[in-house]
Amino acid sequence: MSYLNSMCNIAKVSMGLIVLNLYSCGEEFLDIKSDKKIVIPTTISDAAAILENSSVMNEGRTPNLPDISSDDYEVPSNTFASLSPWEKNAYLWNSKIYVDTKGSENWSFSYQQIYYANLALEILEGVGKDGTNEKQYNSLKAQALFFRAWGHYQLVNLFCKAYDADATSELGIVIRLSTDLEEKISRSTLSESYESIISDLYLASTLHSSMQEHKTHPSKAAVFALLSKSYLMMGDYKNSLLYADSCLLYHSHLLDYNDITADAALPFERFNKEVIFHSTVNYAPIILGSNINISSSLYNLYEENDIRKRAFFTLRNGNLNFKGTYNNSAIAFGGITSAEVMLIKAECLARENKLEEAKNCLVHFLKHRYMKGTSIIISESSWGSLLSRIWMERRKELLMRGIRWSDLKRINREGLNPITLSRNIDDQLYFLEANDRRYVLPIPDVVIETSGLNQNLR
Repeated sequence: MSYLNSMCNIAKVSMGLIVLNLYSCGEEFLDIKSDKKIVIPTTISDAAAILENSSVMNEGRTPNLPDISSDDYEVPSNTFASLSPWEKNAYLWNSKIYVDTKGSENWSFSYQQIYYANLALEILEGVGKDGTNEKQYNSLKAQALFFRAWGHYQLVNLFCKAYDADATSELGIVIRLSTDLEEKISRSTLSESYESIISDLYLASTLHSSMQEHKTHPSKAAVFALLSKSYLMMGDYKNSLLYADSCLLYHSHLLDYNDITADAALPFERFNKEVIFHSTVNYAPIILGSNINISSSLYNLYEENDIRKRAFFTLRNGNLNFKGTYNNSAIAFGGITSAEVMLIKAECLARENKLEEAKNCLVHFLKHRYMKGTSIIISESSWGSLLSRIWMERRKELLMRGIRWSDLKRINREGLNPITLSRNIDDQLYFLEANDRRYVLPIPDVVIETSGLNQNLR
């Protein structure tokens, strides 16, 4: 499809597709139903245009609450005073976060993305597959399934407990598999939520046959990567390792940080060769790269010959700002990279007691992050110490991508290295203990009020 035709199709579909921000409840659904009658997308080109709408499918589709709540940064008291009320609430892990609808996009944006994915799937079902469109049909269906799984994955890591033996009885998310706005909704169990994510990705993996031209379009490698991430969250390390390896067969490129200009204001190109799937973290002033002050506990983990110490951070007005985004802007990258998948592989190898293989994987990765000539030595010899080292490397590599919060949840779940978080505002201390129920974020009040869904206890 030509760029011009693609843009025309997106414009046509967008005119008739006004999607409610809170796609799971509310009388406002009536507005969608009437608006959809203006232009009804029915062709395979329409399905493609929906999935190519990066403003809905990619930009801001990684929630910001995980980063706001994490321990990767600190907010000075003078900056805290200027924040919006909902940002203050989230930063201090208050039981109540949202103010009116402020902050509720952490719920609504993912369901909007899921709605678009479901619409594309329904269009494809109506079109049908034949000998003339089979390749495009399969590719588009795989992409739509990935986007639906991505949306559900973000939601389950934000609004649910860490996966454990009680997953069959713990509250999950609302699973949306159609565009039916009158469908009665309820929360699934946590295990059912993950089963839906895995099912979509399994099917997508059988349909995808090649790489995608654009990083905003999920590739077969992206499907395998999200499968690996999902199994990691579930504690199924055997399958997580299987799909990490499957992903790396298609996409194992690593940037050599010796080749970048580490002192540049924004050292990393958008869509660089490490990126498997592009998504950005939803904008919030509190975590804007030029506003935040990286925590000293994180910064001190980087050795002097670790290029990331210069490539990721810059000192400005007394604050240690983050500039290491793969989005080449102040808006944080929230997608998937081959580096993340390699770190998943290293962790899963360690958990399978393949310690030497785990070390070799880690050394291969770190050689692309340290100055040339540095001797990379992994001295940890026990299972527990090596696992702790890998967790540290994850923290150093994957900061400000919406990942740290889910890592904290699963690390605390295991109890090997329980982590207590703290904040200091005007000399008043705030704490979040390991496994505190506030690790499960509240569903926006407006959703609870209009849907009757069970709220998370804080």
